[in-house]
Amino acid sequence: RAPRRAKPSAPPARDAAALWTRLALDDDAGETYLSGRGLLYRDPYVLRFNTGTSGDSWLDEKARTGYRVAFAVRRPDGVAQTISFRHVGPGAPPDGKKTLVVPGLSTKAAAIVSPGIAQLATGDPEFAEDRVLVCEGGTSWLGAAALFAAACADHGSAPTWPLAAIGVSQAAGAVSAFATVVRWRTVIVGLDADGPGRAAVPAVMEAGSEEHTSELQSRQYLV
Repeated sequence: RAPRRAKPSAPPARDAAALWTRLALDDDAGETYLSGRGLLYRDPYVLRFNTGTSGDSWLDEKARTGYRVAFAVRRPDGVAQTISFRHVGPGAPPDGKKTLVVPGLSTKAAAIVSPGIAQLATGDPEFAEDRVLVCEGGTSWLGAAALFAAACADHGSAPTWPLAAIGVSQAAGAVSAFATVVRWRTVIVGLDADGPGRAAVPAVMEAGSEEHTSELQSRQYLV
């Protein structure tokens, strides 16, 4: 009788929230990359750095290959569900992948969000005019957060909260997951100006409409 083949070992169980607390608040390589792109917004709730000192073998190996910038991907209750990593170099990213997420952890029904975004679900009149921007990925989140913060401070524009899905295919699901946040609000769809981004817009708008969003503005694409 032929010997049984060993079953492939399952990936180690990881706790995204615990891993997030072990990532660094500063990193020269990551900060140089972000500054070079004009992304100066900093908030440790959203952004940390993978410096190879987390103690997790997968994260530390990815740090050595250039995946240094990290974004928390959170459930509507604020708990980190996974972590998204952005390649900053040197050189091209392995296999051409600019971004990675922690293996074995779901990206569904989760998004990169601002601290305190759950306040939009409280019915507090202070947030009645606040809007939500649906975008894609951590760097788009950083750019949008800085842009709308400046617009609010300099021109008195209505506050706009970025909600970034990890991967365009997750955008509609993120809107549905954050139903209590987007309900009755103006939602701006700001996905990447490429084929997948344009193709995803109808599903995102439908998800928003299902949650009784008061208005879904015409598409605004962010590069």
